[in-house]
Amino acid sequence: MSNPTLFDQPTAEALRDAGIASVTKNEKTWLEDAHALIARYPTDEANAEELRTWVEDRLGAPHHVNAYGGMIMSAVRKGLLKNTGVYTVGKRPSGHGRRVANYIINKNA
Repeated sequence: MSNPTLFDQPTAEALRDAGIASVTKNEKTWLEDAHALIARYPTDEANAEELRTWVEDRLGAPHHVNAYGGMIMSAVRKGLLKNTGVYTVGKRPSGHGRRVANYIINKNA
């Protein structure tokens, strides 16, 4: 039996996607409601932190904090959000000043 190599391991993206799928499969209704709220955001552009706050203030938090990443990624995949390529420094203390992506909101998606 041979030892696995680095190249036999799942990619970082595959592990990320599997983790998001695991968390969001239990949040389908919350995600659908979150996407509907994103489409009603008052401007056509927002960063991920602003969208999280918008959704959380109106819908409440999901059961797992990682569902926020799934909310953004699934909104991008369905065409609701488009990354502008611009990043800002987040303001949430729990985010430790991480870079936060800015998105254009496609309100017709």
